[in-house]
Formats: sequence, C-alpha cells, structure tokens
Amino acid sequence: MTDPVPLTGRQASRLITVLRHGRDLDAAVAELGIDLRAVWARARTDTRLAIVLAGRDPDVPEERGHTLRPR
Repeated sequence: MTDPVPLTGRQASRLITVLRHGRDLDAAVAELGIDLRAVWARARTDTRLAIVLAGRDPDVPEERGHTLRPR
C-alpha cells in the first residue's frame, strides 16, 4: 500500500467548509476527490481540521482553546 498524496492547505480548507455545512465525511472526500487516509494524516497537525472532524465548528474561538496544550 502506498502513502496517500498529502492534503494541500486549499484542499483542507475546502473540506472544512463542506463539513461545516453538514456534509458527511465519506461523501465530502468523494466529492472533492480526496483520499480519506490523507485527511486523517493531515488532521494530526491541522487543528481546524481535527475540530471539524469531531463535529464541532472550528471557527468558534472556544473550540480551538480545547485543543491547545498547556505550556
């Protein structure tokens, strides 16, 4: 099995927008032509994507605060 092509910032942003509007993840990746494995790989380092995958709105400031690690 080969590694998926990494998600670009633009693809991640489009996916976030589609998911925020209620689209199912499987349908969204199919519609956008994105490899689901690439989505999970990007979510490890993309806070907004991780938040939207959890079913929350990544543009609400309180949501981002829940994911930050204390320093």
